[in-house]
This record gives sequence, C-alpha cells and structure tokens, in this order.
Amino acid sequence: MSTVVIKSGDSNEYGARVTAGGELKTITRIHDSQGKIAEVDDLGVLVQVPTGTYMVHEANMFHASSLNVSVADDAVYEFLVRTSGTEFAHLSFNVACGGDAQVILYEGPEETASGTSVRSSQMNRPHVATLADTTNQAKTQVYESPVITASGTQLMHVLAPLGQLVSNPRPDTEWVLKQNRDYLISVRNISGGANPISIACEYYETAVDVQ
Repeated sequence: MSTVVIKSGDSNEYGARVTAGGELKTITRIHDSQGKIAEVDDLGVLVQVPTGTYMVHEANMFHASSLNVSVADDAVYEFLVRTSGTEFAHLSFNVACGGDAQVILYEGPEETASGTSVRSSQMNRPHVATLADTTNQAKTQVYESPVITASGTQLMHVLAPLGQLVSNPRPDTEWVLKQNRDYLISVRNISGGANPISIACEYYETAVDVQ
C-alpha cells in the first residue's frame, strides 16, 4: 500500500492511497487554525456544528435583550443597534408582545439621543471567566428607547400575531449589517391595550464581509 499526501496553503492535507487490493482511496485531513484535526464519528462521517454554535464556542456570540413591562396601545418600544467601523455584525433577533404588534427594521435612522445602553453578554461564559473581559467585548453597541427623528430605510415590516416574531423566515439566515451604521428595531403595540414588549438580539462579528 502506498500513500501520497500533499499539504496545501490552507493548512489542510489532501492526497490518495492505494490499498493492498489495488483500490484507490482519497485522503483529506482537515485542520483548524491551531492544527487540530476535524472530528469524525464512528461511521467516518465528518462532525459539523451550526455556525451559531461554532461562534459561541469561539467566544464570538453576544446576546442583548430587554423587557418593557407596559407599552401603551399604538406606542413603540425600540432598539438601536450601532455597528463599529471595523467589524461586520451578523444579527438575528426576536420580539415578543402581550398582543398583536408590528415589527419594522430600519437602516440608517437619525436620532438626537441613543437611549439607554443594553448590555451585550458574551455567550461563552467559561471563556469570559478565564480571560480578561476586554478581550471578549462586542464592538457592536445596543441601546433601548432611542429618540428618533427620522427612521431611515425600511428593510422589513411584518405583523407579529399575538406578539411573537423571529426576524428571519428561514431558520438559519441572518442580517449582515454594514460597518459604522445605525439600525433600528421598532416594535409597535397594536393590541388595543397596554402590553409588555421584549426584544432580544444575538449577533457575532467578523472583520471580513461575507458576499
């Protein structure tokens, strides 16, 4: 049996071997940036995880949420999401209201006040416990109840029947936000009476845009 393995510039290894019976078998060894070989299960199947899970493990997933316990009928509860000039934020969010609500996402709103800062929590808690917080802080900032003078460009406008909504119709999609830009998540209570509203955002950040 002979084996030929070629190392590539992406740190992975590719090649082939010929078995004693003359059968050609291809070889692919996949490594991460630290040289650790990818996991394969007992059946020889490559083990994969969703992007969101991977980003949590890489200490690059953040959660920001808040609850307004009483929003009047036809009033809004809003989050302002402000991206940095160095990272692209990959955002998903959900909202909940005690009754029917309208949910609108805007790009480039204008405001006279950003509002109250909402903490973006690092979702890999053991990672935070072992490293200085400054190495794990999100560059994207989230605020609640900003003072808006112009809404900006409308990106989505949907009804949340009985007040439940996830931002994307497809389960694995996300909004890739522009750098150095403000985004507004606006939830309007249309239930006919005062109701609680919550907004929850989860996002990770990359230095390179995905196009």
